[in-house]
Amino acid sequence: MQWYKEYAGMLFSPKKPKSEKLAAIMNEGIQRLRKSGELEKILAKYGMPDRLAGNTQ
Repeated sequence: MQWYKEYAGMLFSPKKPKSEKLAAIMNEGIQRLRKSGELEKILAKYGMPDRLAGNTQ
């Protein structure tokens, strides 16, 4: 099963008061992981490319 290679994401309900803050925290964490190279290592472990970084192999 390879559905995970097509899409991976996190959703936050606009109806929840903390959603905007939680999404910002998540985005900042992902950016730190990407900048340090850790995100690429984590995704590679599961055979997933970092599509937003331009690595679509």
